[in-house]
Amino acid sequence: MSNWSSQIEKDLSVFLKDWLRHHGRSQADLGLSLQSSSTRMSSILDSLKEEYCHKGIAGVAQCLCEIEASWTDSKSSTTKKEEIDADPFDQLDLILQEMRDNSED
Repeated sequence: MSNWSSQIEKDLSVFLKDWLRHHGRSQADLGLSLQSSSTRMSSILDSLKEEYCHKGIAGVAQCLCEIEASWTDSKSSTTKKEEIDADPFDQLDLILQEMRDNSED
């Protein structure tokens, strides 16, 4: 098994953003599902990094599949309480990444 690298983190971040968009979910939804310390992408990636260190990429995939299944089963959007408790800065990660991508062009 290869070690966690910045390339794995970058690829996973891009994947997660597309995956969340596809499911109509937010970083807050994923952070809550992972029981992450925060809904920021860095905290989400830290949670997934722990899973990667224990079970490799297959463990990360299994974890995300279980989350996807729970979302599919519930078929409900976030509750009012989750919206109130959501980190208002979680979308800043998306804006920051987009700015970085644009500056690289």
